Amino acid sequence: MTVLMLTPLQGSWGSRFATVEHYSDTETMQLLTAVAQGLSIVAFAWYGTTALRSAVMAAEFERYGLARLRVLTATLQIVGSLALLAGYVFRPLLLLSAGGFTAMMLLAVLVRIRIRDPIAAIVPAFVLMCLNLFLVVSAT
Repeated sequence: MTVLMLTPLQGSWGSRFATVEHYSDTETMQLLTAVAQGLSIVAFAWYGTTALRSAVMAAEFERYGLARLRVLTATLQIVGSLALLAGYVFRPLLLLSAGGFTAMMLLAVLVRIRIRDPIAAIVPAFVLMCLNLFLVVSAT
């Protein structure tokens, strides 16, 4: 697959004209992996921090029937996001943390199904599961 990107030309005509840049399959995959990794880092760092500090998230874990696992889950999310960050330079950490997040989000989807949450509430965990599964597959 070749990705085409339009970039504006600089000059007297401003950005009215554009050139086409071709990216190889490898470059495209590297870009997609870096973007997915960045999104996952931000999402899990935010969710982990929120789970530790927010009364609303504490109530959500009560609703899930998993109040005793809130601090552990939040800690794993924060540590995992740091491991994903380190995964930019040390691939085994990317594989380990993305694999762990894939499993964590599969469990989150199952918990939300068990407590009969609406589909809209399940979608974020499902998307994060797919995103991290993509990272696992691309890292191998």
